[in-house]
Amino acid sequence: AKGIKETYFTMQKVLTQIKRQEKYHYLNECNSQSLQMALRQLVSAYDNFFSKRSRYPKFKSKKNAKQSFAILQNIEIKTETQTIALPKFKEGIKAKLHRDLPKDSVIKQAFISCIADQYFCSLSYETKEPIPKPTIIKKAVGLDMGLRTLIVTSDKIEYPHIRFYQKLEKKLKQAQRRLSKKT
Repeated sequence: AKGIKETYFTMQKVLTQIKRQEKYHYLNECNSQSLQMALRQLVSAYDNFFSKRSRYPKFKSKKNAKQSFAILQNIEIKTETQTIALPKFKEGIKAKLHRDLPKDSVIKQAFISCIADQYFCSLSYETKEPIPKPTIIKKAVGLDMGLRTLIVTSDKIEYPHIRFYQKLEKKLKQAQRRLSKKT
């Protein structure tokens, strides 16, 4: 009992037929590349399932608590107005920008997700800056955490426990004894 393996291209043809139906007219409101990206993710989820790399893909409805989609092009960040311009939202969406992108960087894709009525946008970008080479460590030190001493290094340097709680507990005991004698 073998089933038919749906490929990305057959599913894309079905998607165009579905978009023409009146029942699914809302699919025309979103970016077509976002729908294609969702199809790619669906195909890879099924491929991973059938090759036993993951479980069966979960169904995600329109009313799901966590919704997300990808946008592949025409993404602009306007730092002076604190907005992100996306396809179908050319006037821009107000955003709190946490970091500036490096100069001469090209935005490859934006991933918009909604979690608990808050929207987040994570960006993938490409930059021409060279990746720094890792530094070579010339000397390494081994650390051992113990019971008698907090840390002992491979150079035989010992760091004792700092016993704040025990010292303060001892002071509290003495203060309570003095107080009990006064009353």
